[in-house]
Amino acid sequence: MSLEPIQKWLLSKGREHPTVAELFNGLCVELNTLGLPVFSASILLQALNCELVSSFYVWRLVGSDETVTNTTDNLVSDKIFQFGDSEVQVFDVAHGNSSEELFVQSPFQLLSDGWSEVRCRLEDSVPEQSFPILDDLRLLGATDYIAVSLKMVLAADGFISFSTRSPGGFSESEIESIRSMRPILAQSFEIHSTRISMENTLAIYLGPTSAQAVLAGRLLRGDIHTLEAVVGFVDIRGFTQSGGLVGNSGLVRRANHFYQCLYDAITPSNGEISKFIGDGALVLFYADGDPVEACERALSSMKKLHELIDDLNDSDLLEHELGYGVALHLGTVEQGNVGAASRMDFTVIGSAVNLASRFEGLSKRLSRRLVVTQAVADCIPPMFEHLGDHNVRGVTDKQAVYGLIDNSEFSVG
Repeated sequence: MSLEPIQKWLLSKGREHPTVAELFNGLCVELNTLGLPVFSASILLQALNCELVSSFYVWRLVGSDETVTNTTDNLVSDKIFQFGDSEVQVFDVAHGNSSEELFVQSPFQLLSDGWSEVRCRLEDSVPEQSFPILDDLRLLGATDYIAVSLKMVLAADGFISFSTRSPGGFSESEIESIRSMRPILAQSFEIHSTRISMENTLAIYLGPTSAQAVLAGRLLRGDIHTLEAVVGFVDIRGFTQSGGLVGNSGLVRRANHFYQCLYDAITPSNGEISKFIGDGALVLFYADGDPVEACERALSSMKKLHELIDDLNDSDLLEHELGYGVALHLGTVEQGNVGAASRMDFTVIGSAVNLASRFEGLSKRLSRRLVVTQAVADCIPPMFEHLGDHNVRGVTDKQAVYGLIDNSEFSVG
């Protein structure tokens, strides 16, 4: 097979595919069209992610008997993308895979160990190499297999494999074509791999909404836009005092347990942790034109946080119980780049943020886990009762403070 047609495709139509799954499917279909008889293919791209180490993509024709068996707990988020007569199955691989049989006993492990290529003729009665995946391919009629390292430059290394059912396996010219394709394949997939790593890294540190804004080019200091949101301030109670009991490492452990509960509580309701602030956090629920719905999502999330923290306190993970307080306020905030010319933060500022911050301190004074401003209470009035008007630091007039009417299952306890 001539290398020129696939190079032309990768640099033209291939570049139009926005995801790895679409690009990989297009590549395998195009290889078959050009005369390279690919029966199945797989690609492993490493990811810069605090939860995942890599993503594993498997291409096959629809109706093929080939299946990929999930034999390890570290394969998560199994996804299948259909493309007419073919499909791509995707596995996200969690950290800790190095001891798992699926990877230790695979040709990709040899590539990870420094091999540049693994070639296995599957028609041989005594195979050159024996791996579970190759045994499966052989049973499905595959006659030949080759895996190569893509040797990327900017991204972490990636590996790609192809198998065929052609009698006699791949011809030497076809094998040479696969070898020759490596630089252009590396370049094409590296673009996606680098983009994914950038998205993962920014989302980890900024949150998904802010990450997408930065990736879209919102990098200018002072680039601010106004939006309506429920702003929440969450504070861990007695955090400083706990240091005398559990030490600094214990404080970090307690904070991480709490913040995981917070993330698990608000993310399903499209809430976002905007910022961790020492022993507290700033969370946002974007209104998107429907403030009542945003308030309902925020309240639902806080009830879920209450349940998760109670479960955490009932577990054996903490030396002593962990308390917290939350304040919610609905208002207009300014979101964007704030800071010095060469050191900025993508954040939210404004009087609504300041008021929510000040209200959080009232939750402790009133022995409530949750207090809200009148703006939130007015959106869902049947849920709240007036707890009085109180002085709020930095605010001239007394502010009406509200708490849940049915607070029996939501009290400090």
